Amino acid sequence: MRFRIKDLKEFLDSSKINWLKIVETLNKKSFESYLKKEYLEVEILPNRFSDSGNIRGLAKEISLVSDIRFKDLKFKLHKVKNQSKEKLKLEIKTKELEYYSGRLILDIENKPSPKWLKDFLNFYKINSINFLVDLSNYVMIKIGAPLHIFDFDKINDKKIIVRDAKEGESFVSLKNNKFVLSQDDIVISDNQRILALAGIQGGKYAEVDLKTKNIFVESAVFNNFNIYRTSRKLNLITDSSYRFERRVSIKNSQLALDYFCYLVEKELKGKVIFDEYIYQQEKKKPEFINLRLNNLFNYTSLNVNHKDVLSILKKLNCRIIKDNKTSLVIQPPNDRLDLALEVDLIEEIIRLIGYDSINPTYPLQFNYPKEDFYLLFYDYLRNLLAQLNFTEILSYSFIDDNDIVNFKNLFKFKPIEIVNPNSNIYKFYRPFIFINLLKGVAKNLSFYNWLENKEFKFFEIGKIAFYEKNEINELSSLALVISLDNIEKNYLKIKGLLKTLFEDLGIENYQFNVLEHKNYEFEFISEILIDNKKTGYLLMPTYNLLKKYNIEQSVVIAELNLNFLINNFFKEKRFKTIFQFPAIFRDVSLVVPIYFRTNELEKEIRNICRDILERLEIIDIYYINDQEKSITFHLVFRNKKKTLRDEEINELMDNLIKFFKDKFNIKLR
Repeated sequence: MRFRIKDLKEFLDSSKINWLKIVETLNKKSFESYLKKEYLEVEILPNRFSDSGNIRGLAKEISLVSDIRFKDLKFKLHKVKNQSKEKLKLEIKTKELEYYSGRLILDIENKPSPKWLKDFLNFYKINSINFLVDLSNYVMIKIGAPLHIFDFDKINDKKIIVRDAKEGESFVSLKNNKFVLSQDDIVISDNQRILALAGIQGGKYAEVDLKTKNIFVESAVFNNFNIYRTSRKLNLITDSSYRFERRVSIKNSQLALDYFCYLVEKELKGKVIFDEYIYQQEKKKPEFINLRLNNLFNYTSLNVNHKDVLSILKKLNCRIIKDNKTSLVIQPPNDRLDLALEVDLIEEIIRLIGYDSINPTYPLQFNYPKEDFYLLFYDYLRNLLAQLNFTEILSYSFIDDNDIVNFKNLFKFKPIEIVNPNSNIYKFYRPFIFINLLKGVAKNLSFYNWLENKEFKFFEIGKIAFYEKNEINELSSLALVISLDNIEKNYLKIKGLLKTLFEDLGIENYQFNVLEHKNYEFEFISEILIDNKKTGYLLMPTYNLLKKYNIEQSVVIAELNLNFLINNFFKEKRFKTIFQFPAIFRDVSLVVPIYFRTNELEKEIRNICRDILERLEIIDIYYINDQEKSITFHLVFRNKKKTLRDEEINELMDNLIKFFKDKFNIKLR
């Protein structure tokens, strides 16, 4: 924010000020500052904007960190009795209001603003409207509290109501823009119309112009979260809303009202009415802070003198409630809204002493962190999957109602609902990662809709959780998604990838157990078993399910429980001797009914071939017609004790084919 030097000088009691030194001090103790030719550029922190984001406040801060005495505003306000029969009525109908104050000013001679006021507003980038409106902006920049002025003669029934807006109610702004409001918004109205959107902008119906003679001026402190929400929702951000969002103190609000009334009386001959309209929430007990002096040493290693601490607290306008030499009970000043905890006071004392007075101290011994085995395992997975041309995705850990409905038959447990979600699309904690990977595929398809060949291979490592026996069960999970135009390729690729992963981890006893299910969301569901323990799922969503996520090509999904896999990662790897005897390879293609499961065939092949079957792989699947499909197996035979002969393997293969023909009526292709 920019501050003219001549405006700051009004509050500093010194004829000669070294502004270079002031900027240097501000940089060390307060805010990042720059000195230009006739003004200061100051980056005020959000928590300090309420007290320092105005001319008077910054001058006060300069006085605090330097030896220059602060010189406050001095003015005398004259009030008169209301001779008119018309009196204003104030009604408060909202809980989002901390403080509200207003005054009537009558018989005003409004006119265009003089040059000094126009120049002032022009520097602070505010348009000049008329003398009355410009004076309210002048006071806001000078003291930091926004005011709002209503043309008293335009208020119906002379009644001001501060209330929550009605759902769907319309507000017409000063610029003739129409906004539709909700119950979360606060408005100022009379009996018929909305006169202003509280804390943000005035309305058209009680607008002040050059014909205005009588006004009601409002000074208030609204709920800052409410103002922020409304201004962002309506995309209506003003100087007023900017300040209310960063909070306004009641003390500054009261001062701004008095000073504005004084200026209207002085410059525009207005008569300030004695009656005051004041509302304040039920006053809470003053909040006291217990400052323990030994904590100053614990934070800084500085032995700060008790007398020096008292001197600094006095500069801050803190009230000392109790002093027993080792600790102080303090009431912070009511215009410093950032001072609420003991650490806030300690920070103030440290910065005013000077951070450069703290000598660095180093620990006597260094504790090196232990290796995190989970991170090592996750890095191993990332490297392996990257080599296999997979791309890592990081998604939100939440899903919505639609996801719960889409996968209701897969959820055998109760999902965890978020108590206060940011949005309805983040309503539940995810029980599977693959749900968000599907959304990732959909998003990427929309980006690359010009591609003829759209191939995606994604993975994500993260946490999942759900209720199990009324307790939350949290697991680490790996989800994989392959999306190609060809269904068979999808299945074979992801199955081959899983086999590569298992073999790399030294896992030999694994299988894919296709489940009997009436789950219409999936073409098939396979349990992934390792050492006969369920470790994950292999899934193929139906076309109808994919359509709900705007995906128009096949997708195959795998999800694995990493809590189980990590144990295999750190198992001792045993050396295997080089094979002494050669292997014999055979391929066999079988024509089976389309509903026939491949794992049934695999199981029978392993039972018949027993120990000499070293490896079994599916290398091809294609659909012959609507009732039949062909599956090609690649078999590797090896005997660890002798060389196998072709005659033995040929006889074994004949027996295998005869068995399939007799038991399942399966023929050789």
